[in-house]
Amino acid sequence: MQRYFKVGSLVLVALISFSSCSKYDIGLPGPEGGQGHAGAQGNAGNADVISFNFGQTTFTAVQEFKMPGVSKARIDSSLVLVYYNPLSEGLSTWYPCPGLGSGGVYQARWWINQVFQSPDDYSLYMRLHTLTGDDYSMPVTFRKVKIIMASPSVINNVMTGRNGQSLNLDNYLEVKTYFGLND
Repeated sequence: MQRYFKVGSLVLVALISFSSCSKYDIGLPGPEGGQGHAGAQGNAGNADVISFNFGQTTFTAVQEFKMPGVSKARIDSSLVLVYYNPLSEGLSTWYPCPGLGSGGVYQARWWINQVFQSPDDYSLYMRLHTLTGDDYSMPVTFRKVKIIMASPSVINNVMTGRNGQSLNLDNYLEVKTYFGLND
C-alpha cells in the first residue's frame, strides 16, 4: 500500500507542477552541449572573385545582363571573363566571349555600360555578329551565360598560373576550377 501511496504522490506532485506553469514560463537553461563533429570540407572559393550566372536567353539583337552593386572602380580594375553555353550544344560546352560561336557562324562580343547614372549599377551587353561584322539576324539561344570578375589581387596569379602552369582563359571549366566557382 505504501508503494501505491508513493507512486500516487509522485504523480500528484508532477500534475501540480505542470498545471502551475504558464505557457510562457521559461525554465532555466540546460547544460551547454559538447563539440559536434567537423563537417565536410566545402568547395574552395575566392573572395576576390564575383560570378554572375544567367539562365536561358535568346538573342535577336543586343542582350543586357545586369550586374547590381558593381562599382566603376571594380570594373576598371578587374579581369572580366564572359562565357556562354549554347542551347544547341551539350551542357558542358562553353564558349568564351568575345569569340566565334557555335559552328563558327557568328561572333559574340560584349561591353559594359553604366545604367541610369547610378554609381553602382552596371550592365554587360552582348551582341552577335556575322563573320563580316554585321549584326547576326538569326535568333540564337544560350542555355547559360556566366560573367566572372576577378580583382587585382588575383590577376597576377591568373597570368602567371599556379604551380608554374598557365591558365587557359578561353576554357570555362579550367577557369571555374581555378576560382572554385559553382554552376
